[in-house]
Amino acid sequence: MMHLIITLNLCLANAQENRLDKLQNKEWEAVFGDNKYSYLKSAAIADPKDGSIYISGHYLLAEQIVPPVVEGLWIWKINSKGEKVIDVRIVNKDEKKYNRVQSLAIAEDNNIVLVAETDNGIAELLRVRSDGIVLSIKKMSAGFHIKKILSIDKALLLIGSKYNSSLIRKVDLNGENVWEKVDNKNLRSMFVDGISTPDNGFFLIQNSGENVVSKLSYSEFRIGKYDSEGNEIAGKSFPGQCKSLSHGNGVSYAIVYDNIDAVEQSVRVMVFDINLKEKWTATVDSDKKGLVFIKIAALRNGGYIVVGQKVIYAWVSYIDDAGIKKWNFYNQALEPSPSIDLVSDGKNCFLISSVSSVNEHDKAIKNKVVKFIP
Repeated sequence: MMHLIITLNLCLANAQENRLDKLQNKEWEAVFGDNKYSYLKSAAIADPKDGSIYISGHYLLAEQIVPPVVEGLWIWKINSKGEKVIDVRIVNKDEKKYNRVQSLAIAEDNNIVLVAETDNGIAELLRVRSDGIVLSIKKMSAGFHIKKILSIDKALLLIGSKYNSSLIRKVDLNGENVWEKVDNKNLRSMFVDGISTPDNGFFLIQNSGENVVSKLSYSEFRIGKYDSEGNEIAGKSFPGQCKSLSHGNGVSYAIVYDNIDAVEQSVRVMVFDINLKEKWTATVDSDKKGLVFIKIAALRNGGYIVVGQKVIYAWVSYIDDAGIKKWNFYNQALEPSPSIDLVSDGKNCFLISSVSSVNEHDKAIKNKVVKFIP
């Protein structure tokens, strides 16, 4: 049986207004958090070994303090039954304070790896055991913003940008450099997503143009196939801005991208093989929604879940393995949810975001997990 897991942080104030609860094929749901702290999600990954997910972020007291004080970082593991089985806290101290988590991964030695940003703006690579013991800390160079961590070849691949140039850095499990590649073919560019391939290589998605963040002017994206040493061996460029990449069924891969300018949107999905040969492209949605976050995740049956967000709006779409949209969900949430995310291990799919209750006795931000069978 193929499972779809969607994790949502929903506003619990008014169940009638919260129509996300009316999504079909729901198997179970669970809420995680407590009344003392607000847990603000930054990064999440799916673990294909056991169908679980890891969610991470920073936490602060639920009672509002001005300015807010981050108490530390948190990492949860939620198993396939919807139970929290790991709860790791990295508590801030006077000599070391973290503001947020940039990226998260599970290394081949089963330890948790995260890139956390300190209060002075410097990123650090932390390797943490499941019992919360920090095994190693490595400072990253200034200006290096890491969008994705890949566990590959008994090492880690750090993907992102540095001072408007795309950058890939391979490090060992202790964070020591193995090699580094800087791609400055374009004036402004950044790697936004990546995925490993069975031949010890990887795909990277790169956005470039006059405005690579908000696409207020012309931009284009490039799909690059790289060998194990970080050399591009194939690549294709397209107009628009790519949002995310997913490993599909078998040896298929998929991207979701915005094909039109900032006035209107045409959200498209392209599926291709390991040699970048296109299998099909489908338009999933075309509207003036102005979605600022769009992500794709694959399912075991060959279909895909695509999610988007526009401030207080949530959008979820399901397409089959031929690119045909089977259902579409568009809903106005009760308040903004800025940390929406979507991750998949190719079988299970997780949608994650953060909202709060308006109950005067419970002001904490909590995380709601809903598991579906499509």
